[in-house]
Amino acid sequence: MKLFRVSIVFALLILLYPPFALKCMADVEDGDFGPYIFPQGVPPLPDEIQPGQKWQGFPQYRILVDWTQIPKWLSGNWTSKEYRILKTYDHREDMLYTLPMSRDTFAADHLGDMQDREGGIWHAMISPEQISYQKGNLIEYVDCIKIKAERVYDLGFDIRQRFYHVMVDPSEQGNPKIVDAYTEERVNEYKPTRPDICTATIYNRYFDSVGAPTHTTNSMRILRRSSPFQHTATRCGVDLTVNFLDHLREIGRDDLVP
Repeated sequence: MKLFRVSIVFALLILLYPPFALKCMADVEDGDFGPYIFPQGVPPLPDEIQPGQKWQGFPQYRILVDWTQIPKWLSGNWTSKEYRILKTYDHREDMLYTLPMSRDTFAADHLGDMQDREGGIWHAMISPEQISYQKGNLIEYVDCIKIKAERVYDLGFDIRQRFYHVMVDPSEQGNPKIVDAYTEERVNEYKPTRPDICTATIYNRYFDSVGAPTHTTNSMRILRRSSPFQHTATRCGVDLTVNFLDHLREIGRDDLVP
């Protein structure tokens, strides 16, 4: 009878408070969300992109380009339509949400820009790199300010990025206001599953506008290749053809120059 009552209580918790939240008393560590170490805090956002400010664009940074070779199976353009959150830790409330939930969220990943003489595929890791999209009545602007390869191997590619996110209300013409802004640190693990299909396991930590952690999440996406690899001549205003040739010569690999 006692087990039956406990089962009823658990079921009611799921029905009344989805997703089910388990109080964790601050015992959640980085290892509980994968093998990556995330910072406990980050610098505050620049003054010009703090909430309440007029939106006038991201701060200007010098463009940096770093090249990494990636597995051939990963090259091309990929899309996914669903984002499955496996678990979330709320740092402010000290709550661990353990019931997976899915969101219909479109995402597109571009991987692979150049091919060397031996057929190897190389990806340009560029920062800053900016995108924007409509999110309800708001516009979300995203700026990748840091990017690096964590690990590259035959059956996987792990990449770490840091983003600024800025939510803007464009309703007041000529005076768009920043209604929210935060920093995200993310690691994507790409692994193949079937031809033209791969999975991305995603580890995120989010920080508020002053740099304090708010949420750590573990999620997953299934990606389908939307188009095969093609040489990318330019991206983010960078002449990738020239930049790639310079990179090969700098690392002493003139033998790979196409």
